[in-house]
Amino acid sequence: MTRRCPRTIQRSVNVNDCIKHAKAHLSRPITIAAAPHVAFRKLSAEGAVVLHLKSAAYFRLNELGATIWGMVQDETPFNEVVSRISSLYEETPAELETEIAQFVDELASRDLLTVRPLS
Repeated sequence: MTRRCPRTIQRSVNVNDCIKHAKAHLSRPITIAAAPHVAFRKLSAEGAVVLHLKSAAYFRLNELGATIWGMVQDETPFNEVVSRISSLYEETPAELETEIAQFVDELASRDLLTVRPLS
């Protein structure tokens, strides 16, 4: 069963800048992983919360964000995350790829995810 993809995070920055920067992830193969200094707590059906242990800042993720977070506990190729999410939601892989790239970019900019070139 597929469902409509909810937005993973609320954006408080210029969306066009966010999209342009996130598309850089699409042009090269990368791996993504949860940063070691982040704690994760799944909330019932509402998503999850991640806590940056160094700054004590916390961030709420919706269901899709929590699903992605669960996939990146170990280094995971970006295209594998997109492929696995594509099997769960109705959007085209290209639409999901952009949304996931924005999510990765946002969390990496907050030091919650690590992004490395795929070796």
